[in-house]
Amino acid sequence: MSLDVLSAYVNSEARGLEIAESELKLRRSKGLHKAAAKSQEFAMEFSRFLTAYSGIVNIVQAVDAQYGGVACATLSLLFAVSTLGQH
Repeated sequence: MSLDVLSAYVNSEARGLEIAESELKLRRSKGLHKAAAKSQEFAMEFSRFLTAYSGIVNIVQAVDAQYGGVACATLSLLFAVSTLGQH
């Protein structure tokens, strides 16, 4: 297989992927898919937050076993509100 043929094949596949991505974004911009995409985006952001600040969450939970869960939930709620406020 020559380099020209391989390059043409890669370019063709890249264009196909770009079209598929734009179609997916279009589908996700309407109706139920829009809500699902927003939920997925929030869940991923929240996961990144928990990964980045897991040490703080562990400290909060260790401070007091009785109220550690409430403090953790409060941190989660504050993060959600601040994230929604940025959009």
